[in-house]
Amino acid sequence: MNQTPETTDHQILDDLIRNIRTRLSCYLAIQVKHGNKQPLEGVISSCRQQLDAFLWLRDQTDESNDSGAVECDSDWLESIEKMVVYETEAFYLYEKLLVQPLSPQLRDILYRVQAAIYQQHLPLLRRETSAIQATDPIALMDDIKEMIKEQDPTEWARFFCGPRGALAGGALLGAGAFWLLKDQINLKTKE
Repeated sequence: MNQTPETTDHQILDDLIRNIRTRLSCYLAIQVKHGNKQPLEGVISSCRQQLDAFLWLRDQTDESNDSGAVECDSDWLESIEKMVVYETEAFYLYEKLLVQPLSPQLRDILYRVQAAIYQQHLPLLRRETSAIQATDPIALMDDIKEMIKEQDPTEWARFFCGPRGALAGGALLGAGAFWLLKDQINLKTKE
């Protein structure tokens, strides 16, 4: 079967529209569960613009073919990490599509969407992930106190192997060193 650039463009546009609608459905489900938080607003708005551009390019105005509702059952950090995965997959999907023979308009839109993902979406989402994972020292000490009260070695192992384990280990090591230093100073002052 001989494929003309128009046929190839149409098939590619169908795949792109399906991809964006799936991502957008997931992002909207995350928004319903977690509220209208900052990085989410920008990515959703950009995805809607991308969808409009692809629909315009395909000369279609009917958006009634939504991919369906998606539920979000993860916490905020997992939701943001899921969005990073989706945006990264979309970036590489566009990368693969750009090596195919495409019309100049479609190629231009793909480059622009890929640039938006790389320069805007991913940095926003990664900053949000870093901000969520930033540790509050008081909360960390409260978690350590709760863990010590448990007296369960499996709970201790889970805590120290988790994302805040290295920081907690360093805090405990520093506290232990401070305690030993305090005892040494007290011994010297008694002599």
